[in-house]
Amino acid sequence: MKRLKSVIISLLLTCAAYAQEVVWNVDFDVRLDNHEFAKMDIGRSKTLFGLYLAPTVGFGWDENIHSLNVGADLQTSFGLVGDEPYTGSLLAYYKLDAPKHKVYAGVFPVGDMFDDFTTAFVSDEMRFNDRSLEGVAYVYRARRGYVKLIFDMPRWSRDYMSEILTLYSSSKWTFGGFSMGYLFDLNHYAYGIDRGLIVDNYWLNPFVEYSFGKYISLQKGIINIGGIVTAQRDRTVTNELIFPMGGQARLSVQKWNVGLDNTFYFGDNLMPYAGYVDLYHGSEMYMTQTGVYNRLECYFDAYTTDFMDVSVSWIMHTDGVGIGWQQKAKVSIALDSGKWNSMIKQKKHSKYETK
Repeated sequence: MKRLKSVIISLLLTCAAYAQEVVWNVDFDVRLDNHEFAKMDIGRSKTLFGLYLAPTVGFGWDENIHSLNVGADLQTSFGLVGDEPYTGSLLAYYKLDAPKHKVYAGVFPVGDMFDDFTTAFVSDEMRFNDRSLEGVAYVYRARRGYVKLIFDMPRWSRDYMSEILTLYSSSKWTFGGFSMGYLFDLNHYAYGIDRGLIVDNYWLNPFVEYSFGKYISLQKGIINIGGIVTAQRDRTVTNELIFPMGGQARLSVQKWNVGLDNTFYFGDNLMPYAGYVDLYHGSEMYMTQTGVYNRLECYFDAYTTDFMDVSVSWIMHTDGVGIGWQQKAKVSIALDSGKWNSMIKQKKHSKYETK
């Protein structure tokens, strides 16, 4: 711990000595996520309620297009008994923030990296618990769309006999009211390389989307239709790949900050090797044994700005047999020196206009 503190202090002193400009970032949120799945054959009832805080500071150059940042994150579950009440880690990363290109390299907060991924790929529980990435992320944004690549290494053992490597990718391109894109997840899962305990896991969700909200005065109106195709193999069982797959349709509408988001899946059990912990990142509801799963979310975005979100939602899960309920609430702040400086400039500009 002393060595870690020395490294952080040395980095901060270097930043102060050579920085063109000091940059900072703060991620903070309090989330409640309650699951009531007692009447379903799949899913676990649980309540997640806690706080996350991740401040970082660094120095930027070339008009802050480049920056080097250090800090730490802190996470706690309220009322936790019997375990360490607080968990945290060192954050240290390089950031490129250009108009069309963004790069993160190191250990950095997740932020909004997974906002475009459905719960089939990134579950609500993972969004609550896994708040930092260890690896590299790249985002390219153009006028009509974007491409995103995220390489994460959440597990590695010193004897090289156990590791998890994950590659996420997403893309979406819009032409008028129509869009097309994909979500992708590759998970190399090895818990005992010497014993052949290796599972291959690939997921792809190509989709087409139509936005109709502007035609009927909605804040949002979207129909999304696609398929989820997977290729999976448990090498302790067989060297042959299996291909669980299905179709998925999503309807999302919003007016006056109140919205309905309904996702309907029909097809195979997409998680045949669910016994391996951390193999799947998506919602356990995709273990469906009936071939169908529906997720209906009703939400209210109570307060939204460039750096703050306050929202509540109520969710009903059905699998053709039982019904499960979920309630979520979130107060989230993502503020950095760039947003802060923009707010100050806007206030000064408004003040002068008033005079």
